[in-house]
Amino acid sequence: MRAPTARNAIRDCVYNAARGVDRHDVDLILAAYHDDAVDDHGYFVGTANDFAHRAVISHDAWPSHMHYIMNHLVWFDPQDSTRATAETYFIMVGRRPTHEIDCFGGRYLDNFEDRAGRWAIASRLCTIEWSRNGEAMPELLSHFVSGRQDCADPSYAIATMDQRTHRDIRPFARK
Repeated sequence: MRAPTARNAIRDCVYNAARGVDRHDVDLILAAYHDDAVDDHGYFVGTANDFAHRAVISHDAWPSHMHYIMNHLVWFDPQDSTRATAETYFIMVGRRPTHEIDCFGGRYLDNFEDRAGRWAIASRLCTIEWSRNGEAMPELLSHFVSGRQDCADPSYAIATMDQRTHRDIRPFARK
């Protein structure tokens, strides 16, 4: 697949994963990942399948929420045309039942692979860079990796990310 076409397919995976979370659509979230993918979202580290279901549960805390996708960079592996890494900035805004607003920004650091002509996420690390949040959020966000403003930032090691220990923290009750 030519780079512009691959770049578009990768970007669409990122957009569809965010849209799937906002629409509570497990199938759309899963379509962005390979079956054996791993996702590290701070409060949850595990398989993409488990993450997709867990994301829907955790986002039940907000009657409305939106993920805004912004800067998106893709680097193709010069040694392997079936591999790429991506860094995508996002802002998530959610309104609680109390009308309190949670807002935080971070990045998705993704390893992508083209398997049988399909680009999808092989592994994802979600960082949180800042937050303006409600009462329950600081403890939850403390489990996320933070970015740095130097070459020790995790984005410089996307392709060699260590996977963190499985976890599933449930700070919010399901509706």
